[in-house]
Order: sequence, then C-alpha cells, then structure tokens
Amino acid sequence: MKIATWLGVLLLLLAPALGQPLSGYSATYTLFADIVVVEEHFTFPTPISSFSWRLPLNAEVVESPGKSLSIAKDTVTIEGSVFTTLTLKYLTTSLLEKSHDRFFVLDTSRITAPSRKITVVLPEGATLKYPLHGVQASLIPQPSAVETDGKRITIRWDET
Repeated sequence: MKIATWLGVLLLLLAPALGQPLSGYSATYTLFADIVVVEEHFTFPTPISSFSWRLPLNAEVVESPGKSLSIAKDTVTIEGSVFTTLTLKYLTTSLLEKSHDRFFVLDTSRITAPSRKITVVLPEGATLKYPLHGVQASLIPQPSAVETDGKRITIRWDET
C-alpha cells in the first residue's frame, strides 16, 4: 500500500466574511487523495438573516443545512429566518497543491473572529514528511494538538 507524505502549511483561516462580524469560527478540512471536504461553522454576535462568504473558485456541492443559498461567482449568500449560528459544507480541490510532496495550504489571515478553531484530517495512511519540532517543520504554525486514531492524523489549531 502506498503511503502519501503530506506537508501542511496553514496560516490561520480562509476567506473573510463579507460585511458581517463573526464572534466565532471553526472549520474541519477532511483531506482525501484529490479532494477536501470542508465543514465551516460560523457564530455571530447578533442575529442576522443573510450572510455572504467567499468560496474557493472550484467549490462544489455547496450546502447549508436548513437554509437557502445562492452562489454568484465565488461568493455564496445564505438567507433564511434569523440565525446566530450557521454551518456551510462544500467540496474543493483548490486547497491541495500537487507536487512531489502533497501540500495543504490554507490562508486564514483575513478572519477577524476572536475565537478560531481549525481541524485538518489527513488522508488515511498519510504521514508527515518532517518531525513536528525541528529545523524543517511539516506544520506551520505550530498546532495546538496532533492526534491519530491509528488510521488518520488529525491536526488542530485553536485560537481564542
């Protein structure tokens, strides 16, 4: 069985909300060989009825359970009854860089939520190319936790 080697580069949160402040953001990125399953959770300080969010250009199968949504170019707008929390799910390949080594790149620098949690689940059988601590790092920045269930590696970054 071929084991994939992954080198993750994470900078702390994806595309910004367009106009609405966030009080919390969490996301899980589950990586498979050629696709990423993304599940994002948003918390708002006050109730809202509409929310817009920039998606990767190749996002597919976009859904927000219990809400109606529309997509124009790379922006999804979610509307419904008043809400303070929201879940957005989609598939994408744009977060994966395919080269000799496999990279997962996520730019999180534009998120302004005071509480941010990112979880990345590597494909089954994947390993990190470099040690967690050393001159060359597989994970940037240093994660809050790295765990395994014996099949997949789960990496977490928590900022509050």
